[in-house]
Amino acid sequence: MSTRGKETEFRDIVTRLEEIYDSVDGYALSRAERKRMRGAGNYENTEALQYGEIDFNGFLPLLRAAEIKPGDKFVDIGSGTGKAVLLAACCFPLSMSLGVEIMQPLHDAALKSKSEVVKCKPAILKMHESSIKLIHGDSFKLRDDWLNADVLYCPCTCFTDEMMNELTSQLPKLKHGARVITTSRQLELPCLRQLTSLRAKYKRGMLQFFVYKYESPALENIKSKEANATDARASHVGKRQKIDSSQPRNEKKAKSNEIQ
Repeated sequence: MSTRGKETEFRDIVTRLEEIYDSVDGYALSRAERKRMRGAGNYENTEALQYGEIDFNGFLPLLRAAEIKPGDKFVDIGSGTGKAVLLAACCFPLSMSLGVEIMQPLHDAALKSKSEVVKCKPAILKMHESSIKLIHGDSFKLRDDWLNADVLYCPCTCFTDEMMNELTSQLPKLKHGARVITTSRQLELPCLRQLTSLRAKYKRGMLQFFVYKYESPALENIKSKEANATDARASHVGKRQKIDSSQPRNEKKAKSNEIQ
């Protein structure tokens, strides 16, 4: 498909998704749930449950900057109403698009939106519906579901310091080559190479996004050693060839001297 054709397809997908989400108010659902939790005396656990959600047109360039390849696994660890999960599933031929959300009302809204996307005619999904996973739970207790991600979205703007420490302690366990998208907070880990930084439209206002690529120090060291070994072999071969090419001239000169 041509670039123009792909852009038209993306616009059509975004239009369909916006229609599906037109009546979904994640902010209101989150606000009501936090109020319910505080009413039950559960104040501490509401501290980090500040809600935010992507804008489809704003987030699409981030997905493209993450260099998504066919068969990749996309994971959103704070998936809310499922917008990023479904956008990725509709725009790219992933092996899996997975979201983990801790707030039940938001998770329920994500499941409903998924069912609406599945029913779209003509179909807009780039993958089988069974490969879209929406899980209700705590992302930090479900690490095995996202540490094998190829593209990991971490909406960490409102993460507490404790959550950020937990996140950064887990990221070095990602697979080599994994891409990581974060919001607001720039990560400084030796294993993460920043690919780009974009200020993009969010559902409410603008937000700074960062895109990284995980490069395993161990694999990088192996590659470096292999490159050095290759250079050393090439240098040795070059010297050997130089010696070999000089031998005939030296022999010829020696014979000339004998004749004289």
